[in-house]
Amino acid sequence: MPERYVTIERNGPLALVRFDRKKNLNAFDSQLILELTDVARSFHDDLDTRAVVLTGSTDYFSAGADLEDLASRNDPNLSDLERRQIFYRGGRLCDAWESMPQITIAAMERLAVGAGVALPLACDWRVMGKSAYLYVPEAKIGLNLQWGALPRLINLVGPARAKRICLLCERMDAQTALNWGLIEEIAADGEAADVAMELARRVAEIPPVAASMIKEAVNSTTTALNRIASYADADQSQLSAATKDCTVSLLTSGGVSQCAMPAFNPDARNDHRLDAIDQHAPADDFQIHDSYYDHRDAEQDINCIFPIERLRELAANGEIGQVSERLWSGFMGRIYNRSKVMEESAPAFAAALREDNVDVLIAGIATVYIATGRDLTALVKPPRALFVNHPMGNNFGRPGDTNMQLDILRTALGMLDSVTEGGTLVDYLTTWTDTFEFAPGGNASAAEV
Repeated sequence: MPERYVTIERNGPLALVRFDRKKNLNAFDSQLILELTDVARSFHDDLDTRAVVLTGSTDYFSAGADLEDLASRNDPNLSDLERRQIFYRGGRLCDAWESMPQITIAAMERLAVGAGVALPLACDWRVMGKSAYLYVPEAKIGLNLQWGALPRLINLVGPARAKRICLLCERMDAQTALNWGLIEEIAADGEAADVAMELARRVAEIPPVAASMIKEAVNSTTTALNRIASYADADQSQLSAATKDCTVSLLTSGGVSQCAMPAFNPDARNDHRLDAIDQHAPADDFQIHDSYYDHRDAEQDINCIFPIERLRELAANGEIGQVSERLWSGFMGRIYNRSKVMEESAPAFAAALREDNVDVLIAGIATVYIATGRDLTALVKPPRALFVNHPMGNNFGRPGDTNMQLDILRTALGMLDSVTEGGTLVDYLTTWTDTFEFAPGGNASAAEV
């Protein structure tokens, strides 16, 4: 049996429910959703427990839905009814917590993102650590706010602020959340659960029948129209997935070539060379020649900069339609003759993409650009750019970190429906934790690239 993620600590009339996956920033996968749903339902007939605190790990509340787990929804063996059942698990989880007779308090540390915001909204009260933030990025990646969260959010902050939170996708600090009525208390970092338990202790002293009646009356009044607003939110997200049938290609300008091809000249100027790479090429059949960045990690794992294996995995999982037969590497020289690019190179490349029926080009300006330089990208204004705060050469993460490589690809693909305005730059949530400095032939900081 898999290790359980959820534990319950009981102390008289109080209970502390903690979930900790010990990976993926405590994101919600199917197992965690089902465990938390079962735990909530176990309290429905519990007459001894008066208040329940829900918290994540000591490091994070939750980074939201686990994108790796979301791939299981595309299993071709699932019927439409089975797939719909899976999509609605999050909504049933939140309903189970909202309908608990006990007073429920969510205690959040560090970050609460997407689904990690939706579940606390189903609780009665919320406490945040001083440095924690809330973040609802769904609209930026082409999704609506699910799990019945939108009407709950409107009930707390009103329609205008709910629109701002969902549409502008701004990170909200604890003080703003308190001022807007999203949370009740701010705790010192690391003490959110302790502050929540003190609230729980105080409310547990209220006569139980009175507490239950007041909770039920308030919830019945404020949630009377919630079902009307959110009954189809999971169906809408399921139907809005647009990448399942796409043909996807890759472009790198990092001096990557197959071993049988001539190496790129790292000191070239105005080099418009563009190589077609067989999408079936093995990951160890590449060489890298570029003096502008440290490519030692990419030499260990080509997926750091050219995620050919990860793209094939997305196709195998049914998350994209197929990988284009030709992937691309080129334009790696410092190009100053822009007229040649506009008049010759770009049209020829576009014709090749049309010939291959490519719908999506990743890492290329045409569709979604993976950017390590924020200032430069803001000047270039590609239609869609995903800013990853990584060293150059590690655009898709560290060698062997398949989860991050897949996550960045999925996040980029998720921008296809949502981003229509040129120059849109979206921040990738997880940042590089090590320092990296610019040096000739070495890593370059995002601010200097």
